[in-house]
Amino acid sequence: MAPYAVYGVAQGIYGLRASLTNLTAKRLLVLMLAYSIESPLLHHLWFFLRGETQNIANRLFAMFVGDRLGTLIVLYTMKGLLAFLPGRGIAPLRDGT
Repeated sequence: MAPYAVYGVAQGIYGLRASLTNLTAKRLLVLMLAYSIESPLLHHLWFFLRGETQNIANRLFAMFVGDRLGTLIVLYTMKGLLAFLPGRGIAPLRDGT
C-alpha cells in the first residue's frame, strides 16, 4: 500500500507519468525517502492499533533504516544491470525537477 500511496502523491506533485519518463534522479531519491518513511509508519500504526506498543520507536527506526538501505540496494543493482542491456551504457543520472 505504501509504494502505491507514494506513487499517487508523486503523480499529483510532480505530474509523474505512468511510464516514469519524467522521473529524475532527485525525484527518485525524494520518493525513496518518502517510501522509507511511509511504509514503517503504516506498519507501526497497525501495530499500535493492535496494542503492540513495546519498543515501538526502536522498531520504527529499525524498519525505516532497513527500508531505506534495501531500496538503495535495489536501485543501484538495477542501475548496474541496465548497463548490460544492448546499446546502453551507464549514462549519468539527470538532476533536476
